Amino acid sequence: MSSGDSCLAVCLAACCTACTASLESWCQFKSFGCECCGSGGCCGSCFNKSFGEDAFEEAERKDKEREEAAAAAAKKVGTAKDATVESQPPPSKEMTSEQPT
Repeated sequence: MSSGDSCLAVCLAACCTACTASLESWCQFKSFGCECCGSGGCCGSCFNKSFGEDAFEEAERKDKEREEAAAAAAKKVGTAKDATVESQPPPSKEMTSEQPT
């Protein structure tokens, strides 16, 4: 390696270090994704908008409420699967086994 190559490598390393350091400090003071706030981070309204309930969660909540309402209505009506059997019915003529003739 010649002295020119090593000098170029040192200059390139110094430029990369300076660019990285300046970009790092710039990124520390810039708020990303939040245009309403300054360098202190997101304000309350932006924070709540980002982490609050969105359209997907609202639709999911409505689906769950609809399913619960349908289940409650089915329970009021009383379907066959909800009925509890206390005892067996008495045998009838159709239930007795007879030899075929």
